Amino acid sequence: MNMLKKILFVTLITCAVLGIDMRAWAARPLLDQHQWDAYFALYARDTSVPWKPTTLRLDTYSSAPVDFTAYEIDPAEVIVAGVGHTARVLSTSRLHPAAQWRFDPPSGYRFVSSDVDIPLGQRAGFFVIEARRGNVARQIWIERTRIGLEAKVNSHGLLLWAVDLGTGKPLENLSISLLVGNALVDRRTAHDGTIVWRTSPFPRFALAQMNSDRAFLSFLPQAPISQSLVGVRLATSVVRAGDQAQVVGFARVRVGSAYVPAKGSVHLTLVDAGKTLETQTVPLDAAGAFSSALPVPESAHEGEETILVESGRSVAGTNVEIDARSDVDLRISQRCPCLAGKDVFFDVIATRAGKPVSSLALNARVVRSPHVRPPGTTQENLWGTAVIFDQAITTNALGKAEFSIAAPTDGLASTYGVEVRAPGTTERRVLSFPTGPIGLAISADPSTVGPGDEVGIDVQGFDPVSGLPAVGGIPVIVRLQHGPDTSQVDVRLDAHGHAHVVLRPESLGTSLASVEIGLGNAASASDITSITVTADAHFGASGDAGQQVRVSTERERYQIGDFVDVNASLPGGQGDALLTLQGEDVYFAKVLSLNNGHVESRIRLGDVSGSPQIGLAVVRDGTIVDGTAGLAVDAPGRPRLTSLTLDRASYDPGANGVASIQDGNTRNVEATVAIRIAGGDVGNGAYFGDAPLILAASATNSQDSAAPSPAWHAWVAAEGSAGAQFFGDTPTRAATGAPTVGAAPVDVQMWSVQRNTSGTIDFQAPAHSGRYVFSILKMSDDGSVGAASIALVVK
Repeated sequence: MNMLKKILFVTLITCAVLGIDMRAWAARPLLDQHQWDAYFALYARDTSVPWKPTTLRLDTYSSAPVDFTAYEIDPAEVIVAGVGHTARVLSTSRLHPAAQWRFDPPSGYRFVSSDVDIPLGQRAGFFVIEARRGNVARQIWIERTRIGLEAKVNSHGLLLWAVDLGTGKPLENLSISLLVGNALVDRRTAHDGTIVWRTSPFPRFALAQMNSDRAFLSFLPQAPISQSLVGVRLATSVVRAGDQAQVVGFARVRVGSAYVPAKGSVHLTLVDAGKTLETQTVPLDAAGAFSSALPVPESAHEGEETILVESGRSVAGTNVEIDARSDVDLRISQRCPCLAGKDVFFDVIATRAGKPVSSLALNARVVRSPHVRPPGTTQENLWGTAVIFDQAITTNALGKAEFSIAAPTDGLASTYGVEVRAPGTTERRVLSFPTGPIGLAISADPSTVGPGDEVGIDVQGFDPVSGLPAVGGIPVIVRLQHGPDTSQVDVRLDAHGHAHVVLRPESLGTSLASVEIGLGNAASASDITSITVTADAHFGASGDAGQQVRVSTERERYQIGDFVDVNASLPGGQGDALLTLQGEDVYFAKVLSLNNGHVESRIRLGDVSGSPQIGLAVVRDGTIVDGTAGLAVDAPGRPRLTSLTLDRASYDPGANGVASIQDGNTRNVEATVAIRIAGGDVGNGAYFGDAPLILAASATNSQDSAAPSPAWHAWVAAEGSAGAQFFGDTPTRAATGAPTVGAAPVDVQMWSVQRNTSGTIDFQAPAHSGRYVFSILKMSDDGSVGAASIALVVK
């Protein structure tokens, strides 16, 4: 302490002798931190209603005050028609301010994100907000309106519905300007608030006006309906060099409103980084189906290659993982019991010409994903995926190497990707360890949000082997946890094994969303995903977290000419609702009055194409909420709802069995059926379940100007603005580099492509006990396509 006093005394004497003002010296900063005043940015929601507070977001690095001015202007002065275009800069020199105010960010030199209130009361209109700090200025627009626009856009035209966001009632005789080509065409809404446009060219932009209220939409461009289609699948998505890739698929051409089997042949090509490795020309049968065993050259490089299929003007492709071939063969075996929560032991056998290879240096790598997903769905980008084992191992005198991985302690199901490498060869396996007979998958949309935003949580229950939906009514508990704070929702799976809830994470940082089987159910299953709340999340659409429209029909499948009884609801819905039957076109549209958020109607199925849906648009709390439900229509050239049954619950090894196809084929139309019995996940390129959806490629796109989670937009630099730029509209996010489980060769016990009329399939059960997946891809002579899977148990 005495030393500090001496230093202070010497400093004061020195300042006095030299004439230095000590107060000025103390006030002078070491650095000129006001350089950070030039760095600030604005973000605003695309739309808001005037009876609710409107805010914008201000990002700053310093506490210097920001002066704001609001100007009411015509949207045409700022908005550029077209999706994704930046707004124009507004010249404010001759404009009269609608409001002026100052905002003081929190003190200090640090990044701060602040919500700034816009003092416009309940005034409606379109405004440009200009923010200034010295000679640096930013502009951003806000729209305050009670007009809501719902659009149904497809390659046939446009249906536009205008609705009052306060009452939920249609806006009759509303003036809407449509941008067609380079000209504006004025239209007025009918008594039910709709405008229908069926002539080409189609509008690209709509601007509605009612007194000071305005609303606009930029329509997404629509691709024309494909006149031909090709679908392709594999027996397994992993093939060793020198073996054959079993390929199956179908080709379709458009006739009227349906796709019929193509004639002639298809051209198959195996491509490696643009280089053709193998080609084949394969004839199409009466169902427009094809199958082939495409040779994979022994010289093929290890890694992901592509199989392309060309039919007429259509091209389709799928990826195939090639494992290199060498004189050394590796085989990975797993020592059971194979139970979740237990250590897993592996043996690796190396042979050359059938004889053990000793002292062979290997590298074993295991990636664990704490999830189990339905067969054929992706394992990528899942929370918690990590490398848990990566070590060198060596074979002994018997050509055998051993390693093990410890049982996880989190109680979650597991999927392991196991990879063993030797010079010139690789062997892989993918192993799933569900915790019970039911699997649960949880996903968040969006997974990154801003403070106070809602997140939609989807839960899917399924059979871990076949991927079939879990039975309805199973109780599940969804939790959101951030540190010690936990919120919980109890819900039941519906008839499709699905549940949807909406949660609102409150704290910045990462929260965990989890789901587990509810109490009172003997089954055990759980899953977890992460949700990040961050200050820089407000870019682009943040998802429709609050979607809770429920649409149901009285039965599972229909035929052309049937009547569909629709029952739809939205809790809290107001006024009227827009009910549609939509697919490649809008076949039916009617505005109906809601009764306590509920509506019922009867719709006749005309000559609908593809996969039609029942759609409902309803106003709730100043937003437009959309919901849809698909209809299964038994008709030629369309996806066909298909399921399988087996003649017994389990089979003895090698026993004969019969599988029956249920797909509404009352006319016994002949078909070509691909049949596969396999153990394990066949991989995305070999998954049959989504192949019929190729016939539903063209559909109606729904857009609205007032979604429950509206999009956000960023600022533009004002005229004469100086200083450094902030960040652009969309922040660049670094790739996480998270490991993936990958794919592995699958033990295909049966692979057959055969003609079938009866709807039954004779098969022989595998020779070894275990759980397998029996899958079919049915390509009918009337152009329809269906797929189904079921678990097959061999005792």
